[in-house]
Amino acid sequence: MIRFSLVDVKSINSHVPRSNFSESELEELADNILECGEIIKPLILKMQGLENYQVISGNLEYYAAVKAREKDPRKAEMVNAFVIADKHEAKVLKQVELIERFTVTPSLVNNQIGETVTLTTSPSPHLESRLNNLEQRLETYVSQIQQELRDYQQQNERRFKAIESPPSSPMRESESPNQPIINPLDLFNSLTQEELLRRLNRANISNSKNLAKGICEAREKLGKFINYQQVIANVKGLADKTMIKIIDAWSS
Repeated sequence: MIRFSLVDVKSINSHVPRSNFSESELEELADNILECGEIIKPLILKMQGLENYQVISGNLEYYAAVKAREKDPRKAEMVNAFVIADKHEAKVLKQVELIERFTVTPSLVNNQIGETVTLTTSPSPHLESRLNNLEQRLETYVSQIQQELRDYQQQNERRFKAIESPPSSPMRESESPNQPIINPLDLFNSLTQEELLRRLNRANISNSKNLAKGICEAREKLGKFINYQQVIANVKGLADKTMIKIIDAWSS
C-alpha cells in the first residue's frame, strides 16, 4: 500500500502553486535541507505515470527541496518520500488529517466574555509514546537512506569522472586504429532532436521523446554541455541511473 523511496526531485510536481509560500521561508528551509543532507519529514506522493509523481502532502517541503536543488543539483537531487497507490490516496490523507488534529498547536479563541485565552490540545500519553517511537524509527531509517544516497552519489560521481577522463590503455586486438571512439557527451552536444530520439529508443530509454526535447532545449540555453552532471541538472526527468544506461548504450 505504501513504500518508502528516494525520488528524483525533477520527477515530482504539485497542484499547489509555489507562490502560496514565502520565498524567504523556502530559502531558509532549502539551506537547512542542504546542511542536513535531506528533508527529515518525507513527502507523501502518488504516482502519475512512469517515474512521475504528484505531492499529496508536504508541498512546503517539496518547494524547499526544489529550491535546494536549484542551489546544489548534486547534493539535493533526491528526496525521501512515501509513495502510495492512487486508490489509497483518501485513506492516507485521512491519516494525515488525524495526526495533524491530534498534534494541533496552541490557538487563540475568544471566550464568552470577550477575553482572549489560549487553548492547547495535546495528544494522550499513549499516542505521544507511539509518536515518539515512530519518530525514533523514522530518524534511524532516514539516516540509513541518507548514507545510501551519499554512497550512491559518490559512486556515480566517480563513474562520470572516469568516463569523462578515461585512463590510457593498450588497444585491444578487436579495435581498429582508424575506428573513432564514441564520446556520449559529444552526442549530447551535436545530435538533432530526431537523432537523439532514435538513439534513446534504440537504448530502450523510457520517456525518450521528452528527454530528447529537454536535451535540445537545455543545450540551446547553455550553448554546450560541459559534463554529464550538467546534462542531468538541466534536463527534467533525466536521473543518474538513466544517464548511466545511456552512456553504456552509446559507448558500445
